Amino acid sequence: MTHVTNGLMSEVLKPVQTTVATIYEDMHSLKLRFTSLDQRLGIIHTDHALNFRRIDHLNTRLEIGNA
Repeated sequence: MTHVTNGLMSEVLKPVQTTVATIYEDMHSLKLRFTSLDQRLGIIHTDHALNFRRIDHLNTRLEIGNA
């Protein structure tokens, strides 16, 4: 049976630590990108609502002009 030493455990855990660090960085990057997408989507929704408001205003003006 192989004797497990601190050195052996350290050698086994080094690649795991590197992988976890890479995953952590990737997740942080994804969170930033999703936040940016959420902000852009909010802007699109606001613009969409403003466009409908303008169309409704134009429709009202046309209805009053035709009355």
